Amino acid sequence: MRMILAAAAMAALVGAAGAASATTFSGDYDVYGYWNNDNGGLNIDIDDLNNGHFNVSGLDFGESQTFNLFQISSDENINVPSSGSDHDTTAKPINVSFTFSAPMNLPGSPDAVISGTTVAMQGDWWNGGDYGQLSWSAPATVNFGNYGVLTITMLNTEFDDDGNSNVKAKFSLAAPSVAGIGAVPEPATWGMMIMGFGLAGATIRRRRTAVAAA
Repeated sequence: MRMILAAAAMAALVGAAGAASATTFSGDYDVYGYWNNDNGGLNIDIDDLNNGHFNVSGLDFGESQTFNLFQISSDENINVPSSGSDHDTTAKPINVSFTFSAPMNLPGSPDAVISGTTVAMQGDWWNGGDYGQLSWSAPATVNFGNYGVLTITMLNTEFDDDGNSNVKAKFSLAAPSVAGIGAVPEPATWGMMIMGFGLAGATIRRRRTAVAAA
């Protein structure tokens, strides 16, 4: 009976440690790149969507959510206007930085940065207007310990001159690994661990006492 109780306690411990609980990830983000130097041509709009704030709520282990970060468009060639170039196929840098305020504050800022490149071209009468492409590098991963490992993937985007192309980020949450850095059990999990180890230890001590007495 005691062995059954100990096994049940340990099973509850493992279940509590591995169970997913819905978590909200929120904070601020910033978009920056070459156009800050007034090169013109590429338009970035954050204010119309979320004004630089993100909030991904109710995310469980193994789930993903997509969040609209900003809008992008091109109303002329992205090269310096005085260059006289009608087209620009040279990739230009663009970056998005994320600073988290929930579920927990992490030291340092920003907590994650994803880099990408933009290519835009001035349209002609046969293609209907200016157009461009936005491509991103590898995703960024942030370890939130017991809250899980969050991966942020920026989605590649094609855009034109209407200003309605949304640039999106995909937030994916994975359960913390056993050897995960910073995976700190919550107080309730610590309590179940102590209870499980205590029951197991007590059972072993009683068995040893019974054997010695025999």
